[in-house]
Amino acid sequence: MGYIKNPEKAIYNKVYHGVTVDPLKPLKNGSRNSTKRTAPEPELVGYSFYRIETKEYICNKLMYILLAVFLGIFGAQYFYSGQKKKGFLSLCFFLDYCTFSLLVYIVPW
Repeated sequence: MGYIKNPEKAIYNKVYHGVTVDPLKPLKNGSRNSTKRTAPEPELVGYSFYRIETKEYICNKLMYILLAVFLGIFGAQYFYSGQKKKGFLSLCFFLDYCTFSLLVYIVPW
């Protein structure tokens, strides 16, 4: 329908939507479901490629930002979005930093 009324605008919109990328797209939905997607099979013959599995984490954007601002040092935003390994690593680094800081403060060198 757009091609008939204003073909220049229709073509511009089609090109624009084809080349733009929204980096916050996974955070725009309100649900927290995670899905596994696999990379497409390579078409090159004679080269070995590894199959990469990626996960898409979807959660509430406002809640994610609030957790990152107020509890980000603990990795709370990663636990909320379902990235448990990343959250655990963030928490471990925080605890390690606190332990090391206490040892340096308490033990006189």
